[in-house]
Amino acid sequence: MRIFSTILFSILANFLLFMSCINNKKSSNTLDKKENLEFLSANVVGHYSGKLPCADCEAINTVLELSKDHSYELKYVYVGKSSDKFTKNGNWKVEKNNLVLEGLDYEYKIVDGVLWQLDLAGNTITGDLAENYQLEKIK
Repeated sequence: MRIFSTILFSILANFLLFMSCINNKKSSNTLDKKENLEFLSANVVGHYSGKLPCADCEAINTVLELSKDHSYELKYVYVGKSSDKFTKNGNWKVEKNNLVLEGLDYEYKIVDGVLWQLDLAGNTITGDLAENYQLEKIK
C-alpha cells in the first residue's frame, strides 16, 4: 500500500509540475503578443502617402496621419475626376498585426513601414494592381 501511495504521489507531483509549465508558457505567449502589439502601435505612428488605384479616375492621392494619441486623419483626392478634397477622422488601433481605422470598411497590413490595404474581407489584395494598394511612411 505504501508503494502505491508513493507512485500515486509521484505521478500527481509530475502532473502538477507539467501543468504549471504549460500555464506559464501561455502567459509568456500572451505577454509576447501584447508587447508585439505595443511595439507595432508605437512604430506605426507617422505620416503615410500613396496613389491608390481608382476604377473611374487616374488615382486616389491618399495621405494618412497616425498620431500618438491613436487618432488619425485620412485625406484623399480623386485625381482626374474632381478637385474636391475629402477628409476622414477617427481613432486607430492595431489588431492581429493589422491597422484598423475606425469608420473605414477595410484594414491595412503593417509590413516594414508600409501599410498594405486589405480587401473588405480582410485578405491581401491580389491581381495586377495589388502592388499599388500601399501607403509608404514619409515621416
